[in-house]
Amino acid sequence: MVRIDTGLRALGHLVSLLAFASLFPHLDLPVQILIPAVFAVGGISDYRGRYLVSPRVATLLSLAAFVVYAAQISRTDPVAPLVNMLVLLLGVRLVTEKAPRHYLQIFVLALFALAGSSLLSLSAAYLVFLIIQVVLVSLGLVLLCFFASDRDLALPRPDLRRTLAVAVVLPLGSLVLMLFFFAILPRTRYPLWNFLNPVGQAVTGIGDTVSPGSVAQLAETQTVAFRADGDQLPPEDLYWRVVVLNQPAGTVWSHVEPPVEERNGIEGGRLTRQTVYPEPKSDGRLMALDLPQKVIGAGAVRRTGELMLIGRPLHRRIKYDTVSTLDGRLRVQGAGDPGFYLRLPDNISPRIRDKAAEIKARSKSPEEVVENLRRFFSGQNLVYATSGVPTGDRPLESFLFDTKRGYCEFFASSFALMLRLAGIPARLVGGYHGGTYNELAGYYLVTENAAHVWVEALVDGTYWRRIDPSLLSANAAKSLGASRPALVGTWGRWLDLVNYYWTQAVITYDLDRQVLIFRKVQGSLGRIEWRVAINWCWIVTAGVCGGFLFLIGWLRRRFRSPEEHLLKMFLRVAQRRLKLQRIPPGMGLEDLALRMEDIRAREFVAVFGAAVYRDRPLSRDQARYLRRLIYGLRRPGAEGRTERKGPPENV
Repeated sequence: MVRIDTGLRALGHLVSLLAFASLFPHLDLPVQILIPAVFAVGGISDYRGRYLVSPRVATLLSLAAFVVYAAQISRTDPVAPLVNMLVLLLGVRLVTEKAPRHYLQIFVLALFALAGSSLLSLSAAYLVFLIIQVVLVSLGLVLLCFFASDRDLALPRPDLRRTLAVAVVLPLGSLVLMLFFFAILPRTRYPLWNFLNPVGQAVTGIGDTVSPGSVAQLAETQTVAFRADGDQLPPEDLYWRVVVLNQPAGTVWSHVEPPVEERNGIEGGRLTRQTVYPEPKSDGRLMALDLPQKVIGAGAVRRTGELMLIGRPLHRRIKYDTVSTLDGRLRVQGAGDPGFYLRLPDNISPRIRDKAAEIKARSKSPEEVVENLRRFFSGQNLVYATSGVPTGDRPLESFLFDTKRGYCEFFASSFALMLRLAGIPARLVGGYHGGTYNELAGYYLVTENAAHVWVEALVDGTYWRRIDPSLLSANAAKSLGASRPALVGTWGRWLDLVNYYWTQAVITYDLDRQVLIFRKVQGSLGRIEWRVAINWCWIVTAGVCGGFLFLIGWLRRRFRSPEEHLLKMFLRVAQRRLKLQRIPPGMGLEDLALRMEDIRAREFVAVFGAAVYRDRPLSRDQARYLRRLIYGLRRPGAEGRTERKGPPENV
């Protein structure tokens, strides 16, 4: 026998644990510390039946939690105080004595807490928490019905298992309906959680400025920057353009709007298309493979003359399509200002200035300047590294001539500076390089440690040429790509695959995609005959309904006790034999057997009562014998002429 209150306490703690787990990373530190204490005190109190917190103290604690966090609610962050308040109220309820209404409060608070977690981070784990929570709360409500009628009620383990198994059918059916309505109900462009959420911001690898050491700090950061769905490409094509940094000030490069608007055109190359899923961040810069042609699906996006894609801040997860040209040439078509890309900082190292002048003096053309500068970088045996990089007032000088260790920003900054010293317009381009291709779903995963900086130079005055000085390092082949893996390994790829499909199916499932799916379905139906379509619709509908009815019938037979089944069969036969509309409430089984005037009815009542009324389950032989008696009772008039086998020996 299992007491109902024991199962109800266990379910109360389980649903509370799920609520706490879904919110734990977003809770204040004092609340996080209180959670283990709440479970310890609540569990011990339930086990002993004595509670340290009285109802009056619980009320005061609840009011205190409400006042403290209600005062913290603001327009910029309304959700975090609310979820902390919910967790504290749930904790107070766990450590106090529990009447039926208190269990109901625990279930309601746990569901609200789980819903609050979706306002903070709607990750793939939320679906798992939701399914488990709905099932557990449904089971808890079933037990709560028993507990409300009799707090000391206990059920045999088989009966309890059958009751809970049948109770699971309802939440599982509701989850199926939930998925169905999620797919067909009209989507809004601004979901509720994005309206209430605080502004999401990812760790941004490339910001508004780049200075020596700024990108190297991200070398070990595995935070996801974006995912890009598309064909697998050679490594030399994986330059994801984000921002152009065109003006140096000291050792810091930043973006400044050119005095004269450029007009660029892309010539040659081959087109490629990707669907990009960026992580939320506070700026509106979008990433696309170099060279980007256009963006589709990100709202109003401005493409500057320097091929920067700028839209509204990415406060939520979105997706957009990009069309880029690989191996193309970026031609300056409009009136530009080459002198803008020749400006120099004030504090240039004399050694760098002298070396640039030397390279320029022995070069007969801009092409030779670039080639001689490449040779100089290769001859310096520079090492691509994230540690031991130079700091101080002259980090670029130290990088080129002393330590000879640096990350991509050291290579690009010094190379672009020396190009400008030699009279060649140059600028930096910040973005990402590489990415881990997931063959399971055909997309690139790019993390923040793939942040990269390279150079664009106007060598011939007509075309901007991409130059990546990091490839000139002594260990480029071994270190450039290997130094920044992204979730390598089978488990990492499968885990990211779940997040990828979650983002596709839930986060970015908007009205545009819904309309596209409906149009595809409509187009598919339009290509077949309506008569065939209608027939297939009827077949599918009938199959689904039939399968659902079969499942319900199987569950009823599977989890219904044989005693209950046999009793219902006997009552139906008795009702038909006696021509009764219904069995009178006061009529017992023996009275029915006497009125039926059939020895088999009296035999059924004797065997059935000897087992059931003595709290013994029917054996298999007894159940088979009673079923045979019922089949005989269905043939009226045969009671005196049919030879009957005796009951089993154990009756």
